Amino acid sequence: MAFVPWDEGAKVIMNWTSLIHGWANVFAFTKPSFVYADMVDLGNTLWGGLRTSYKNFMSDLTGLASITVIDMRAFGAQSYTTGAPTQDGLNIEEMLSLQDAVVATLRTLGRGRSFRGRKYMAGFTEDDLTDGIWSAALISEIEDQLDAWKVLASQFGWTLCIASEQINKVPKSPAVLTPVTTISVRNSLPGSQRRRVGRP
Repeated sequence: MAFVPWDEGAKVIMNWTSLIHGWANVFAFTKPSFVYADMVDLGNTLWGGLRTSYKNFMSDLTGLASITVIDMRAFGAQSYTTGAPTQDGLNIEEMLSLQDAVVATLRTLGRGRSFRGRKYMAGFTEDDLTDGIWSAALISEIEDQLDAWKVLASQFGWTLCIASEQINKVPKSPAVLTPVTTISVRNSLPGSQRRRVGRP
């Protein structure tokens, strides 16, 4: 796939790990005229912003291994990675399949699929899935964790956004970056994005 630049944008890859597979959540952030030091601030604040309350829901067989921030303004531009040691989950109950994900929706003021995103949050335990329904406590914690990362980044001048590389099937270069306004888990049923597991 051809590289598509993001005007004043950075890609953040949160790399998670388990005993067998790794998976990632990818976010887009924007900050006018950012420099490398700004990328370091973003990566470090997100790394430090993983809440203990969130880790209490994560299986102790999973963890956040690293966070990489990539300058998307030009192909082959600089990147920054923070991590080590892995921030392990704290829940000792039976781990669920990584295909069982809580799906969070990120919305903007734009209309249509190009202006919203989904994050598949995984690594949880049977303790929070009853009769195929996620617990309200887990759903609330995921919303709070994502909101917390959004707020922490904003303290360094970064805005969480949706990067639209096409709108209404029309390619955009550079991608259109639209600020995220709301984050919510709209469905208490597990979702699955099979290509997520085992890929960066």
